Amino acid sequence: MGPVLAVIPARAGSKGFPNKNRQRIRGLSLVQLAIRAAQMSRTCDDALLAAQARSAGVIVIRRPARLATDRSPTMAAVTHAVTEVERAFGSTVDTVVVLEPTTPLRSARDIREAVLLNRKPGRPNIATVTPMVGAGWLCRIGRGGRLKPIDRRRFRARRQQGGEAYLPNGAVYVLTRRRLARPWHERALGCVMPKERSIDIDDRTDLRIARALASIRSLM
Repeated sequence: MGPVLAVIPARAGSKGFPNKNRQRIRGLSLVQLAIRAAQMSRTCDDALLAAQARSAGVIVIRRPARLATDRSPTMAAVTHAVTEVERAFGSTVDTVVVLEPTTPLRSARDIREAVLLNRKPGRPNIATVTPMVGAGWLCRIGRGGRLKPIDRRRFRARRQQGGEAYLPNGAVYVLTRRRLARPWHERALGCVMPKERSIDIDDRTDLRIARALASIRSLM
């Protein structure tokens, strides 16, 4: 296997939660936590991010403006970062590990397990996921505030018996270099993470939950 590259896409300018990636949990920013997990996993050769990277001994690559808007696809920025690293070092990356800073409670073990799954025959893409309890009871709110079940066939079952469903949590994606140009979910395998490590920080309530969870267990 060739080099394994960790890419940490830390974009500034979140409209819903300003300075989100600078928020701290147990003294470390979300970006620093992602760097730490990558380093402790001992599977990644380099980590890329947009802030606080030089002090951690990793590489900074700034996104072009067209890849730095709130509508820019993350994988486009990842592909740009990988291409820049390959150009700078004159070698081709084999495996790309994407670590979104906003899922800060991932462990080094979560990264190792995802990378190991990627070693299966065919080198499938990997995405970490978290179980959803009662997914069969998901609804939309229609005209007049009326509840409309998304799946009527499963809606009458008890909430706990609605069948298993999983939601990608953004904590770890593992992709082979040749698959970067394809949709990340194409024939992907799921790597299950528990709910308590799958908190995705979109707002200050999520941050408070993550801080509370981090206070009662080891981060890594």
